[in-house]
Amino acid sequence: MTSLLFVWMAQMPNFLSINSTTSFSNGDPEIIWSTARRLNWDDFKAQPNGQTLTGAVTHSTIKVMPEANKWTGRVTVVVQAVFACNKSWAREKAKESDYLLNHEQRHFDIAELYARKIRQALAEERITIKNYKEIRAAIIQPLFREYVHFDEQYDHQTVHGLNKETQSAWNNKIDAQLEDMLLYLND
Repeated sequence: MTSLLFVWMAQMPNFLSINSTTSFSNGDPEIIWSTARRLNWDDFKAQPNGQTLTGAVTHSTIKVMPEANKWTGRVTVVVQAVFACNKSWAREKAKESDYLLNHEQRHFDIAELYARKIRQALAEERITIKNYKEIRAAIIQPLFREYVHFDEQYDHQTVHGLNKETQSAWNNKIDAQLEDMLLYLND
């Protein structure tokens, strides 16, 4: 019912490093967001945390992977919303709830929404080896922080999915914003 936002914040510098093609860790399986694939309970492979009453945890984030062409000096940036299977978990009882699975899917959808916002912002830039760090600081990092805040706001306002009316409103809000950013879908 909640995301590990503090983990994303702690990992943000690694995800945004020009020298990094980061995965969550040592080849852990991850799912790249796609319109053709929704999460299912089998994707949640980690063991539940015994210290929380939460039914499930989605660990998703935005992966930013710059690739430099040393001949032209141009940098191409691949931006993906990813779900870490081995860091996401669900209790057995929670796996009976399609409603809860939808709440968890929306965390992943929010990551995709902000991946699209980053793609949109980067599409307007001429990125080079020389200016990448400035673009990262001016565009990518602020949008990543906005993403974390938006995701926290989602969990707070929906009370981790317990407020069904607010959850429904957020479902519509997320769907509408994804639709508005369809041009920046990387499917």
